[in-house]
Amino acid sequence: MKPLVTLLAQMQLLLLTISIIMGLQFSSNPFPEMPDTQLSVGVVFNGAKQDGGWNETFYNGFSRLKDKLNLRLIYKENVDNLEENLRPVVKQMVETDHVEIVLAASVDYGPALLKIAADYPKVKFFYVGGWETSKNVATIFGRMYQQRYLSGVVAGRQTKTNHIGYVAAMPIPEVNRGIDAFTLGVRSVNPQAVVHVKWTGTWNNSLEEQSATGELLNAWPIDVLTEHQNTIAPLQLARLKGVQVIGYNINQREALPEVFLTAPQWDWAPLIEARLTECLEGRFKGQSYFTAEPGVVSLAPLSPLVKPGTGEIIRAVRRKMSAGIWDVFYGPIYDQQGVLRVPEGANISDKELIENLNWFVQGVQIEPD
Repeated sequence: MKPLVTLLAQMQLLLLTISIIMGLQFSSNPFPEMPDTQLSVGVVFNGAKQDGGWNETFYNGFSRLKDKLNLRLIYKENVDNLEENLRPVVKQMVETDHVEIVLAASVDYGPALLKIAADYPKVKFFYVGGWETSKNVATIFGRMYQQRYLSGVVAGRQTKTNHIGYVAAMPIPEVNRGIDAFTLGVRSVNPQAVVHVKWTGTWNNSLEEQSATGELLNAWPIDVLTEHQNTIAPLQLARLKGVQVIGYNINQREALPEVFLTAPQWDWAPLIEARLTECLEGRFKGQSYFTAEPGVVSLAPLSPLVKPGTGEIIRAVRRKMSAGIWDVFYGPIYDQQGVLRVPEGANISDKELIENLNWFVQGVQIEPD
């Protein structure tokens, strides 16, 4: 009987050892680990995913996170924002591709996405730039207006004619606050400069954007031009005209070396990672994220074309922002009609910046259609 007794004792010892090890693991790591299974995410673009601008910033962000978060990514390009066009795309993603999260990379998708999401309560939805949410729909954006202000400092220092061009998609709060912030930056170093804004009515139509750019450059002696568009079509035309440019979305210095000054740029990876991690850990909230995660927004390095001394001014402004003692929309701020919009010592609210900003600061000149 001795061998059998010995064998039973050894088995008991082994089971005891395993239970101790498992107990130690749970005591040292009380939170669930990231699942080994893939997380399936659908991403909807209103243009090409590699457009040299806005959509490409999301594509790059998700590409960097693919392996880190073990993502299975389903991309759909050139999707119109109307519900009848968006709904079949989401339906395929959810019912056929079995995605667990959908991100629509434009504020224009908001109204339709809110309706569609109600049919898929177990799926988490995000869209970019808006403010309306629901139980399973959240919005995301970063404080890009701060980088717009800094790029305005560059433009204000750079212009010799005091006429600066701004080609923009449409007058919604996201675009308006960028125009206002940029102009405040311009006027902080050059109170005589005027920012001429031309609407295109589109995010992605290169022909419309270049037409608007041409009209702007023909009407005024503009020597610095910037944009709020998804592509770089306005910047390309400006280069042909010998006009210096401030880009948007990504660093376009390599594509426009003769005229490029700098660009407010996006890195969506930190923001997307934070939101997806919340989903994985069961902490998703249907809310509006107007965030300042480090690195999400930045200003591209100044090119050698930028006037000496500009970098020192920008660094001083950054120090004030970082210290939390100043922000772009601290008063006093007056609108185009001279009405005091933000009193001295006050700051504009995030709610107004995101939802209700429908006025322009002094120095903005909206050009006729």
